[in-house]
Amino acid sequence: KSSPVVQVSQLRLCSMAEYTAVSESAETHQKHYRCVVSVNCDVSEADVQKLSLVENLKIQQWTPIRVLHRRTLMCRERVVIRLSAKRINARALIVDIVTGAGMYVKEFVHGDLGRTSPSLGDLLATGALTDILQLDVVDVI
Repeated sequence: KSSPVVQVSQLRLCSMAEYTAVSESAETHQKHYRCVVSVNCDVSEADVQKLSLVENLKIQQWTPIRVLHRRTLMCRERVVIRLSAKRINARALIVDIVTGAGMYVKEFVHGDLGRTSPSLGDLLATGALTDILQLDVVDVI
């Protein structure tokens, strides 16, 4: 059915081969995210520069609490391919993150109660608490 806002055409069921091809290709994609992050302590320009040096950082992520009811509890290794940051003010940043497939970005930013290591807060300073205020997908590479 069509509406003035959304129109669908040529909708059909896909074959198992088509589904498998799409699923397997998703594992090789990278995503570029941009987020606005709040920090519980002052962030210096040196801290921001340190973040921008991060490349190919291996992250250990336990299944996030927010999806635990529908995903298997396990630890997954993910990769932050590139990271860059810009200060909005002493306690707010714009952070660009390029990741491999499957990374839980929100949890990387706030740490998910220690279930993601290292988290963005870990990279900033010992004890820094970070939270995500806005998250956008900029590109799928």
